[in-house]
Amino acid sequence: MKNYMIKFIRVDYKKYFFWLCFIALFFFFIFLRMPYFSTPLNHDEVDTAYNVFQVMNGRGFYSTDWNNKPPLIHLLYTIDALIFGELNVFSVRMFGILYGMMTLAAFYALAKILLKSRWFALFGAFLFAVLFSSPAFQGEYNNTENFFVLFIILGCYLCLKDARLLKWSYVCIGLSFLLKPTTILSLLPIIGYEIWYVRTRNKRKNIFREVGKHILLFCLPIAIVVSYFTITGVLPDFIDWVFVKNLIHVQAGQSLSFTEGVLFKNFQNIWENTFVFWIVGCIGFLSLFVRRLPAHW
Repeated sequence: MKNYMIKFIRVDYKKYFFWLCFIALFFFFIFLRMPYFSTPLNHDEVDTAYNVFQVMNGRGFYSTDWNNKPPLIHLLYTIDALIFGELNVFSVRMFGILYGMMTLAAFYALAKILLKSRWFALFGAFLFAVLFSSPAFQGEYNNTENFFVLFIILGCYLCLKDARLLKWSYVCIGLSFLLKPTTILSLLPIIGYEIWYVRTRNKRKNIFREVGKHILLFCLPIAIVVSYFTITGVLPDFIDWVFVKNLIHVQAGQSLSFTEGVLFKNFQNIWENTFVFWIVGCIGFLSLFVRRLPAHW
């Protein structure tokens, strides 16, 4: 017993300090989200939960009730219902915390690649946790805006981690498109990165052919969904609700032209969620003025 006590006392706790901070970050994120358990479900959450309940009881997608939400949000709410047994304020908020913790971990991994420092990445993840839980960025609700960020972060992480994983970045953006069609804008930096990589690292490959093949992978999740709705006979309803009536719904009660509705209101949520990349960029800029960090950092 005495030997075990001596070993315990002699442990170098400095090397474990980072991991204690890393774990504490997730408890801090849970703490930030806890007040929202007393917040009622908003209009979009109630609509999505109701539509999922109807589908789980034999009703078809997009065939009867008001439903202008993309399909992947319904799958996530279905997973929520399967885990917790029902959809209510507690289950929706709890699922949002679990999903948010995965997003937080993915953001840390991306920040670590960009900043080359686990401490700077951890600080960036701390700022992300604060903003990701802020009402200014709809942190109190589990809408599509809170879900598609994970797939965009994963897409960026995969293309920066290893060029051989670049093709899966397109799949991730395809999944984010099924949560919010306007996230198709996220393809632009990934296509730009691939063009740069092919031109500088592998000049023997044809740029247009490589990008074209990967855009097909972006279309893969969309093709699977379209095939499913075609087989079930609700494809016209799906297109009508998600694309046509969704645009009408966005413009309802506003004096917006079609162009203004598309370029401003529809993309507003995209700009609201670019805080993910602003944080990394700002921390990266500040790190240029910091002395060279030790290798173990």
